[in-house]
Amino acid sequence: MAELTDPSIRRDLRILVVSEVGGVELFAAAERRARNAYDRTMWEALHALELKTRTAVYENLGAVAEQFSVGRRAAETVGHGSGVGLAVLPPRMQLRSLVVGTKAFLPPFVKLHRSEEHTSELQSHHDL
Repeated sequence: MAELTDPSIRRDLRILVVSEVGGVELFAAAERRARNAYDRTMWEALHALELKTRTAVYENLGAVAEQFSVGRRAAETVGHGSGVGLAVLPPRMQLRSLVVGTKAFLPPFVKLHRSEEHTSELQSHHDL
């Protein structure tokens, strides 16, 4: 990965960590407040997916993820509140909210992915 001293990389990593933490809290809160068994199953599946991706992010970043603990605490709070609100919305608005909320995170994720691919490519050429 690019140097962690690069402010844009650090910002994107913070966004990645915060989004995973917030997503776990959001779906956990929505699951707890589901109106019926169908909704509960849906939120439970999304919660499980977020737990899996959060675990992968923390495993891959190691100690770097801990550098964003302040953002993590805020994300837990915001995620919980958003999940409570999400659970009471009509289904079409729930999906629309998820799409709108997710769009903001995509550019930093794509940028990190491209940065990782570039770094891996350079490293493999160096190893030759």
